[in-house]
Amino acid sequence: MKLSTDKKSYILVTAIFLMFLSISAMFIYIVFFRTPQKIAYVDAPKVFNEFILKKELEKQYTHITGLRKSAMDSIDYMLNIITDELNKTDRRDKKADYLEEQQMNLVLKKEEIEKANNAMTEEFDSKIWKQLNQYIQDFSDKYNYDLILGAKGDISVMAANKKNDVTASVISYVNKKYNGEK
Repeated sequence: MKLSTDKKSYILVTAIFLMFLSISAMFIYIVFFRTPQKIAYVDAPKVFNEFILKKELEKQYTHITGLRKSAMDSIDYMLNIITDELNKTDRRDKKADYLEEQQMNLVLKKEEIEKANNAMTEEFDSKIWKQLNQYIQDFSDKYNYDLILGAKGDISVMAANKKNDVTASVISYVNKKYNGEK
């Protein structure tokens, strides 16, 4: 069955009109109805340092490392005594062997304490960032942010308008959230 030229023209004009109508509708939607992205940034180190959990863990860290420092000071004192004794003792003497063994044990204990301090730092930082990331995601969801960048942290923001800085709001939000407030 052959279509007449008039019918072909009618179908072609109708298809072009529908395509034009579809493109126009998409353009109107994009220009007038699409919501622009809401983007902000925070001074990540400032948020980290002002977070209540960080301050609490910092007090705990200071207390524990203070106790460990006392132990390390005692170890240093004992190492000095052992070193003095070793300098006075004949290296072939059994006492020298015992003192060297004690010296080695004290050095190992000192290294163990330093490793424990480093591990505690990593654990506390990880715990703080995990909680902060969750609270900042909650903040983003609550206030409909599409993106929150961390300035001076993992992502480098070269320039930004201060109106997009939500650092103070985020600090207030995360601390209220941590304290159980809404």
